[in-house]
Amino acid sequence: MDKKSLQTQMKENPFLHLEDIIYQALRMEIIGLRIAPGSKLNESKIAEDLGVSRTPVRNALARLVEEGLIYKAANRVSVVARLTKDECYQIMDARLAIEGHAAYLAASLITDQELEELKHWITRYQKASRGKKTSDILEHSICDHHFHALIIQASRNRLIQEMYQKIEGRIFYYRNSLYHALKHEDLQRILTGAVRQHMATYHALRLGFAEMAKVAMEADARSMVGAFMVWDELN
Repeated sequence: MDKKSLQTQMKENPFLHLEDIIYQALRMEIIGLRIAPGSKLNESKIAEDLGVSRTPVRNALARLVEEGLIYKAANRVSVVARLTKDECYQIMDARLAIEGHAAYLAASLITDQELEELKHWITRYQKASRGKKTSDILEHSICDHHFHALIIQASRNRLIQEMYQKIEGRIFYYRNSLYHALKHEDLQRILTGAVRQHMATYHALRLGFAEMAKVAMEADARSMVGAFMVWDELN
């Protein structure tokens, strides 16, 4: 984000605090890999580039630290986090606890409209999985994000939704990082498996089979470890 973009965002979102706009902009640049893992974020330079004081930038960076997208190095410099094996397992465990039960609840609570939306995201995901462009990679991540977020919504449990929001940014960041790093043939195999898991989850929800929906969702969450291992072997 530059000064001009910030001013545009402020005009389009007059009720948002400056800190919120800066936070959202930095967050999306990190998640979208426009700011690479390992990059240093200089608070003073960001403030200068945006033409603002350091306070809203400092607060925005602090929120990104809380979210796990950046961390403070020993010299207090903010650094964009990299994927690690430990982080991968922690995200998977959190997803198993949150998303599996969300799917179980959603089986009896999901609406016909939400089921149609799930089908829509699966169709888009399938179409993107056949492509080889960079835009197709981003499309995979977006479709996957919406599919899972919709099931969380359908659980009708406010606390589950709040817990998911805590890790949502890291999951999105994880997907983008892996999708961009894997070889096309490895990515193709992983995405084909993900489509099958999404379809299994969808049909279980449509039929109201709570336990099957839970198992399918948990299988999808566990697949991220396999994807990570493929990525890890390449590094």
